[in-house]
Amino acid sequence: MRCYVLKELLKGTRATASLLTLYAIAGCSALFDGDFSGLSRRTCGELDGFADCKSAKADSGARPGGDDGRLITISEPTDARAGHSGLSEQRSSDASLHSPMGSGSRPFQHEDAASSNRDDPRSPDASMMDAGTLPLPTGPLDDAAVPGATWVPSDVLATASIPVCFTIEPHREWDGTIACPGQIAGHDCAGASFSGTSEAQLRDELQALLRETWERAARLTFASFTVCDSATTTHIVESGDLSETVIVSFVGEGPTRATTGIGRRTIASDVHVNWHSLTGADPRGLREILREFGHVLGFRYEWLRKSQPPQGSCPVNLAPDPVAGTIPPPPVVSDPSSVMDRCSDPPDPSQLLSPGDFIGAQFVYRLKHDGAIVGTRAQCISVMQASTALGTPVIGASCVQEPSSRWFRTSVMPQSPRFEASLPGALRCLTARQDLDAGIGGLAIVSDQCTLADDQRFPTINLEWRAMGSMCIAAVGDHLELRGCDGSQAQQWNFFDGDPTTPMDWHQIQSSDGRCVSTRTDPTSWTKTTVVGEEVSLQSCDPADPRQLIYFLEGGFFGLGNPLLCLNVDGGQLSPGSHIAIADSCSDYNVSSSEFYVSGRLRVLGKCLNMSEKGVVTAAPCSDKSLEQLWDYH
Repeated sequence: MRCYVLKELLKGTRATASLLTLYAIAGCSALFDGDFSGLSRRTCGELDGFADCKSAKADSGARPGGDDGRLITISEPTDARAGHSGLSEQRSSDASLHSPMGSGSRPFQHEDAASSNRDDPRSPDASMMDAGTLPLPTGPLDDAAVPGATWVPSDVLATASIPVCFTIEPHREWDGTIACPGQIAGHDCAGASFSGTSEAQLRDELQALLRETWERAARLTFASFTVCDSATTTHIVESGDLSETVIVSFVGEGPTRATTGIGRRTIASDVHVNWHSLTGADPRGLREILREFGHVLGFRYEWLRKSQPPQGSCPVNLAPDPVAGTIPPPPVVSDPSSVMDRCSDPPDPSQLLSPGDFIGAQFVYRLKHDGAIVGTRAQCISVMQASTALGTPVIGASCVQEPSSRWFRTSVMPQSPRFEASLPGALRCLTARQDLDAGIGGLAIVSDQCTLADDQRFPTINLEWRAMGSMCIAAVGDHLELRGCDGSQAQQWNFFDGDPTTPMDWHQIQSSDGRCVSTRTDPTSWTKTTVVGEEVSLQSCDPADPRQLIYFLEGGFFGLGNPLLCLNVDGGQLSPGSHIAIADSCSDYNVSSSEFYVSGRLRVLGKCLNMSEKGVVTAAPCSDKSLEQLWDYH
């Protein structure tokens, strides 16, 4: 009876070495009627009882090594835990693994466990020897056609945390089958070693990619990046035991794909990442990785294209996303160049996330918290251990809405362009200090008592004014327009400049040519019905002119006038050339066209604020090529 149940469950399935092994374990070899085309002659020869496989491969010319590169034999049970025929993995002294790129074979070698996987307490040899018998498939653990939830926490102001772990052993898929039967530490899903890189390096590259894109865009963080826990008896990573976690397996062939359904699941979300895409220079592979992680975050394929035609050619026989998604797309905004669009061909081939992707992520997970200074790998400047001790170093840490990582402009007179943090019982300011550990020409950045000294002056000048996700606002003639960011002078703006030697006031925004953003109507006497939709302009700076007084509100809103209204990208579309106007949109977090932040380099004492990948914050000689000196301030 069990053979016929197994046959019906897997009827017509393409054969793999692990699948045929399951038939053999169950004593059902003679009943398999699937497709043997994926197997090599050698794999068929080692699988007792599958005569059809051997005859199908007699003249196939298939390369040795099988679909997963392993030499597999069926033997009598030797493990006391197994009550049936066991799977014995054997590698002879001349056994070889094919290169994932198909460039030939090389002798099988274990990488040094300490270098390939510092988190794994067992050596690769122990992992392989302890694997024992692969367990039979279970019933489905999940229904991939049913949308999951988002990762938004119950406290909507908190940061969504998405734990990520890496498999170094086989793992159970959502449908109950075992994936990556040949995986061991230091090797990919098929058991092949990583050519020209290491497991540790691949993990770090994936972490950097996710942090500089999805995490930088919104109030979320990818956490952990450790080895996935496995069952102690079977050494199988059980997806059902790792709910609300993303498990990652590196594969050498095929596309990157999320095998589980959309959004956060009751089991682990499962992503097979093509590791060549991480090491190669083709941004299409990186976009593919980001697309599948976007699916895990809850975004449906093609969700931002709406009625617009695709920007590129669609894959042949492209099937629609099987599920509707966990959330609807943002209102109004459409973007056919979104990374979530499988037909996208962005205007800039190097583009990863599009402006629409930023908006989509912010629509679901919100912008970074107010007062966040976001640097390398989406780390926020934070006072170490939230200590109030004078001279405490500041470091890069995950962005969370805590007093130690919320930096605001000065709250007292006389105004000074400094960053203040209101810690429990103490006000502290970012301060540059001489320190031998800061490198040649560098300064350490610490938290210290607030003063008016130059070592606390961080003017927010010559910055990009970001809007509509990741686009820029430019000064064009006498008005403001939405443009793609290009680094031009027209897109450089000064904010919060309280320096009394300059003609601008604390509440003004100044363009690079010295003019200030101004309403056309006097805001002290306006009514909503008469000014909503009115475009703002650029005028000579005058601190006494109420039309130039702009208030920086929570959530990225720029307010003006009484009754309070806000600046807005007119029309709310990702359309270069859209003008900046007045809208009744303050505090409406569903209106992405009214949410702004600034981006660029922050300077102190003639140097640039700098954050390393490890979160070390210094002030170093300025370099236009250094990505470690680029900051977003919310």
